[in-house]
Amino acid sequence: MENSEIPYKIILYSKGYVKVQMPSLKGLSRVGLLKRFKRSSLLLPSGIKDINLDPVKGNVIITYDPDKVDILDFLEGMSSNAELKEIVHG
Repeated sequence: MENSEIPYKIILYSKGYVKVQMPSLKGLSRVGLLKRFKRSSLLLPSGIKDINLDPVKGNVIITYDPDKVDILDFLEGMSSNAELKEIVHG
C-alpha cells in the first residue's frame, strides 16, 4: 500500500461540525465501511460525538466537542492512518 495520505477537502465547517469530502469513499458500501471500521482498532477521541459516512457523495460528517478535539489535527491524523487506509482501499 502506498504511503500517501487519504485525500480530503473540508467543504463545510462550523464549531462542533465539519463536513469533509473524501473522494476515495465514493462508490463503497456504507454498510461494509461501517463494519470494517467497527472491527478495526481505531480509537476515536472522546470528543468525537458522531461520524456519518455518505459513500454516494464521498462525504464524511463529523460532530464533535470543540473543547475536547482539535478537529484539524484529528483530520490530519485520520488521513494518514495506515489502518484507515486499509479500510478505505480494501
